[in-house]
Amino acid sequence: MPVRSSWLSDIDGADDLEQQMWKAYEDRFSAAHEESLAWRYAPATDEERQIVEKYFPPVRVATKKADASFEIDFARVRFSEWHGAIGYGDIKDCGIRESLGRKFLALKLQSGGKNPEVPLQRFANADQVVTLFQRYYTRHTFMTQQQASTDDSAA
Repeated sequence: MPVRSSWLSDIDGADDLEQQMWKAYEDRFSAAHEESLAWRYAPATDEERQIVEKYFPPVRVATKKADASFEIDFARVRFSEWHGAIGYGDIKDCGIRESLGRKFLALKLQSGGKNPEVPLQRFANADQVVTLFQRYYTRHTFMTQQQASTDDSAA
């Protein structure tokens, strides 16, 4: 049954207020949807890459003495003292290793070989390095699971 009368008409500017509220809701919904895409995209196109990099931009953190750096993006991680970058798909396991009161972000690689580490005590904010790695690696893991489930449902 349609509404015949409403108190809405008694409020000055109610239509404008309602439009503003809907716009704010739609903007929040759109942003949440875009961020969810950033967590799921592989990415396969430049447009998808731009969305992923909006939420997972390349970040570089220098050591306290600025003699080395930790670099991370949506696809790989690198400590400047390693031979090169490591793709997340090459990581079998990771964690914090402690030795003689020092902490290391330790990566175990799929290929075996030498397992690279990031000496966390060399950074002014070691927690930032760990948090960045956790966020970006978690995105990769989630994206990989999403891609696998999409592939399974398409088969």
